[in-house]
Amino acid sequence: MQTLVKEIQKEPKFSLIVSDSTRMSDLIQRIYESPHSSIFVVDRGKKFKGLVLHADVIDWAKFQLGDLNKLGVLHTLGKQTVKDQIKRYSERAFVKPEDDLIKALGWMLSSGLIVAPVVKGKKLVGEVTLAGILIALRLRNPPLGP
Repeated sequence: MQTLVKEIQKEPKFSLIVSDSTRMSDLIQRIYESPHSSIFVVDRGKKFKGLVLHADVIDWAKFQLGDLNKLGVLHTLGKQTVKDQIKRYSERAFVKPEDDLIKALGWMLSSGLIVAPVVKGKKLVGEVTLAGILIALRLRNPPLGP
């Protein structure tokens, strides 16, 4: 019997959900204030637009803030939005509630993600964690022997 993503998905807890119009300065503030491991980007209608990885924020900072003069840094932080930093092709980086956990696990491992968005239609409806999938699979197939 297969277990589906919808059986273990949860409301986003480990993921920071931000609008694609969020300024980078606001994103950086939210990252600073929270321990979220993933950043999911949605539009005003909650349509999933893609992922921004912490590494993308670091790369953005290195590129945008290269000269590190204070006025330039403040100017750049105020103008850039999250939409400009969405990881290319990540609008397809999600699992569906109807996906089998084995399929979701394989995709997450190949993508290097520990938290994945769950999308129904085009709307973000939750998240699933790598640990959650592994626990659910272990409960479904307990190890044999002592």
